[in-house]
Amino acid sequence: MNLKVFRTNPGLWSVDGNIAGESLGNLDSVPAYMGVNCRLEAESVETFQGHDLNVLKMVYDPVNMLDRDTSRTLNTDKFPSPNGVTVDIVDDPDGSGEQVLELTTTGTTDHSFTTVGGGFSALRLGMVQGGYYTMSGEIYVPSATGLNPDNHRGLSITAFRRLDDGTLQLVNSDKPTVTDQWVPVSVSFFVRSDHDQAFIRLYNGFLASGKKVYFRRLQLESTIMVIPNVA
Repeated sequence: MNLKVFRTNPGLWSVDGNIAGESLGNLDSVPAYMGVNCRLEAESVETFQGHDLNVLKMVYDPVNMLDRDTSRTLNTDKFPSPNGVTVDIVDDPDGSGEQVLELTTTGTTDHSFTTVGGGFSALRLGMVQGGYYTMSGEIYVPSATGLNPDNHRGLSITAFRRLDDGTLQLVNSDKPTVTDQWVPVSVSFFVRSDHDQAFIRLYNGFLASGKKVYFRRLQLESTIMVIPNVA
């Protein structure tokens, strides 16, 4: 049988007892096990506590759930439950020809965002308890929008986790410091065994209507370790 082990942070490993001993079968089946929108991006071998590990880098890519490239078409259905923004698919404002996600404020609230794959009520994007994840992408802020959002979470990717007592735990990506160019942003987080919900929001964060913020090349990564043939 196989044992699934997660990298909880660099240099630290933990075994998820809830699924220990559950067979994952052929490695090709792991993406389906983790969620239908996952793909296997890389595989390597490491040694942990005397066992050779198959190191699987899993990626959920909401850009048509495929590789990042300019030929894919973004689907706004992957970014449901917008709040205080309209969500559109537009050409890259930088002129690359790539289609990108545009969030435009409606002027109703500074708590302006959309979700990636859904919000409250579930562990979204195939995330599981015991998993360590990184949500990454790029953000473009026009100079007309500016770098001083009204909401402190503005211009960021925010990971939400809810404890089973209802307490929310949040972690934000860094914010861009320049306008009119694409800036990489990412946020890493751990979904503990007592987290019953986990989801991602993309924040605009402005109150005034017509403020535009763009995101592209979004993906969720998780490193999963499979120890084969553990009795």
